[in-house]
Amino acid sequence: KKMVGDKAPDVMYQTSCLELLQLVNPQVKIILMLRNPIDRAYSHWKMIHYTFGYNKSFEYCVNDEIKNRWGENRLYHVSFWTHFVQRGLYYQQIQEMLKYFPKDNIFIVISEVVRKNMNEEYQKIFKFLELDECHATFEEDFVSDVKNTINKNDETYKILQKIYSKDIKNLEEMLGYKTGW
Repeated sequence: KKMVGDKAPDVMYQTSCLELLQLVNPQVKIILMLRNPIDRAYSHWKMIHYTFGYNKSFEYCVNDEIKNRWGENRLYHVSFWTHFVQRGLYYQQIQEMLKYFPKDNIFIVISEVVRKNMNEEYQKIFKFLELDECHATFEEDFVSDVKNTINKNDETYKILQKIYSKDIKNLEEMLGYKTGW
């Protein structure tokens, strides 16, 4: 037997991906590594800003999405460039995933927790995948060279906190523990 994996963050956000994945492999095991949604949104913006030269500010992108793009089609060619905020509504997306896959086939880990104790968290993932423990040196594969972060006193940060607060609360209730976000 062979186990194959794929790292594809868009699968969670794009319903059409869920439909296709369910069609191809309805018993697939899915690991969701969730990151603080505000940090995720800012990181996504930094990637397209610094890597692809996208010249709109983070504040502009957040406000544009809230005012003009909320609920817009989630097709990749649209959402990659314009959906920074909605991608962080994890609880909503997980509820959508549960329409296609049994809860036992979805394993959720918190990125910040994994970073603090990689060995312990990866052992949980191996157990979920029904693999033997593997004690090794785990390292992050990619860390951005751009070190700036969003200012927590910034108005945009406060707007994002309000947007995410209910979704985070629902997620934490579902998980049975606090995320620290």
